Amino acid sequence: FSRHRPHLPLSRGVVTVPRSTSPQTIFSVEQVGKMVSQSEVTMPKTPPKNQAASAYIDLRPQRPPDSLPRFKRRSCSRCNQLHTKCDMQAPTCSPCAKAAKLCRYRATTAIAFRHQHNPSIDEAFCAVEESQNHPFPPNQVWLPTPSTLFFSSEDERPIAPEETPRSPSRVDEDDPTTNTAALSPDNQAVILVPEPPQHSSLGLSTAVSRPVHVNNCTLNKPIKPLWPLQDKREVCLLQHFTNHLSLWFDYCDKDRHFRNIVVPATATHFVLLNAVLAISSKHLSLLYPETSRTGEADGYQGRCLQTFIPALANSEATGGFTTGILCAITMLLRLFEEMTVPTVDDTPYGHILDTKIFTLPKSPTDSNYSLCRACILVAIRQEIFISCVAQTSPPRLAHRCGIDRTFEPTSDFDWAWRIIVFTEDVLSFVYGEEPHNSAVWDELRTYLNRWMDKRPASFNPIWNSGSDHDDFPEITFANDFHLAGQQFAIICQLLLLSHDPRVSSLGRDGTIAAKAVEDEIRRLVRQICGIANSATEWPPAIVNAGTAIAMCGYLFYNHEEQERLLEILSKSEAHMGWSLLKQEEKLRTYWALHDKP
Repeated sequence: FSRHRPHLPLSRGVVTVPRSTSPQTIFSVEQVGKMVSQSEVTMPKTPPKNQAASAYIDLRPQRPPDSLPRFKRRSCSRCNQLHTKCDMQAPTCSPCAKAAKLCRYRATTAIAFRHQHNPSIDEAFCAVEESQNHPFPPNQVWLPTPSTLFFSSEDERPIAPEETPRSPSRVDEDDPTTNTAALSPDNQAVILVPEPPQHSSLGLSTAVSRPVHVNNCTLNKPIKPLWPLQDKREVCLLQHFTNHLSLWFDYCDKDRHFRNIVVPATATHFVLLNAVLAISSKHLSLLYPETSRTGEADGYQGRCLQTFIPALANSEATGGFTTGILCAITMLLRLFEEMTVPTVDDTPYGHILDTKIFTLPKSPTDSNYSLCRACILVAIRQEIFISCVAQTSPPRLAHRCGIDRTFEPTSDFDWAWRIIVFTEDVLSFVYGEEPHNSAVWDELRTYLNRWMDKRPASFNPIWNSGSDHDDFPEITFANDFHLAGQQFAIICQLLLLSHDPRVSSLGRDGTIAAKAVEDEIRRLVRQICGIANSATEWPPAIVNAGTAIAMCGYLFYNHEEQERLLEILSKSEAHMGWSLLKQEEKLRTYWALHDKP
C-alpha cells in the first residue's frame, strides 16, 4: 500500500508512518497487518496535528449497511442506472424510498447472482423475486397433459425465419392482430392471448403471449381472419366436418349451432379451427386408413390443447375464449376421445374432458346461452349412447338445460327432448347402484306411456309399411325431432322390458312371461332399424339403431336377420368410428354358441 493513499479502509487501528520513509516505499498486506497488531494507539477522529495527512493511513472501517455484501459500492442499482446520488441507506436509500421503488444493492463483481437463493438477502426482496418467477396463483388447477406436446425454445428461435404462406399453423408472430380474441360482447377484460405456434424453416416451434384489451367485442386492432386457408388439405377437412360430422352435433338442434355458428367461428378462432380439423382428420383416418396421414389428427389436437388447457385452468383470463366457444371445443375434443379410446372391455371408460366443464349462463339473453345449451344437449345424447353400450349409469346433465318435464303443450323440439332426457332417468334406474324397485319402475313406465299418448300428432310417421313382427318396416318421419323422439322412446321401452323386476325366469309362468318379453324386444329392435334404414340423411339414427342391436341383438336367431343386423351395426360403427360399437365379433360368437336349427 502506498503511503500516498490516505484513509484506506482496511482494518481497525491507526498506523503512523515515519517521515523518513521514502515516498516510493510500499508496505505489503502482511506488514500492515503486523503493524496493526503491534499498535495499541487509540483511533483519533482526525490525524495528529504534528504529522502530514499524506503520511497518515486511516485504517478505520467504513462499513456499508448490514444487509449489503461487503463489496465496495457507490450507489444502489437504480441510482446507478439513473446516475442519481445515492446515500446508501439500508434497506432502502432515500431516492428509492421517495420514488417508492425497489432498492437493490449489487456487489461490484463481474458475476451476477440470483439473490433469491442467497439467505443473507432481505426476505421481502426474495418474495418479490419469487412472485416474478412464479406467476401462478396458489389455487392453480392443473389438467392432464395431451398425448402430443409441442415445446418452444426462445433460445433456439431462428434469427430470420423463412416466410411461409399463412395457414392455421403458421401465424405471423409480430402481427398483433393474429390472436384468438373473443367472438362475442361478453369479454370485457385485459387478458393474455396465447399466440399460435410458429413453425420455421428449421423445424422449430415457438409460441408467445401478448396482452389484448377486449371491450364490447372490439380489439385495439381488428382480428386478421384465418380464411381463406392456404392448405388444400385443411379445406377438405373443414368441408368434411361441415357436410358430415356437424350432422351428429346438430341432431335434434333446431338452430343447427355447429353448422351455423361453430363453423363460421373458425374463420377467426385458431384453437376452434384446430379442434375441428383434428376431429375431421381423425374421422377420415378411421374411414379410410389407407389414405390417412400419420400423426395429422394428433398434431391438430396438440395445437388445440396447447392453448385450450391453460384457458380452462384460468377462468378469470380465458384468453379470448367465450363460454360458448369453450363448450364447443370441449364437445369436439370429447368426440375425438370417443374415436380414440379402446373398446369398453379393454380399459375402464372415462372422459379426459369432464362434463363438469360445461357451464350454462344464468340469463337466456346471454349471447353464449344458446350455444352452451346446445353443447350440453349433445353431451346428454353422447352419455346416453355410452351408458347403453358400456352398461353404466350416465352423469345427470339434464337439470343444467332447464328441460320442461311436464306434458304441457310446447314445440316439437321440446317434446323430443322430454323423451331424450327421460332416457337418462331410465338408464340411471337400470344401471344405477340402487336396487330395482317395482314402484320406481311403474313410475317410469307411466311417464313413458303418457308421453306416447300426449305427444303431438306430428310425431306420427308420415309413412309406415311392412310388419315389424317378421321384417324391418319402412317408417318415415317429417324431420329429425320426430325421428329422434320415436327412437329414444323405443330405447326406453327396451331398457324397461329387459329390467322389469316383476318378470321371473323361474317356473312355467316365468318362462312364458320371459318369452313374451323377448318377442316384444325383437319387434321394437326391428322397428328402430326400419326407422334408421329410412333416414339415411340423418346418420345419428343409424347410431341409435346400432345401440339397440348392441344391447338386444343376442335375442335374434334367424340367420338372415342376423346378417341384416350386422350390416346396420357396421354402418353405425363407420359413421362415428367408435370402438364401443365394435360388437360384431361378440354377436357372431354368441350366435354360434346358441345356434338354433
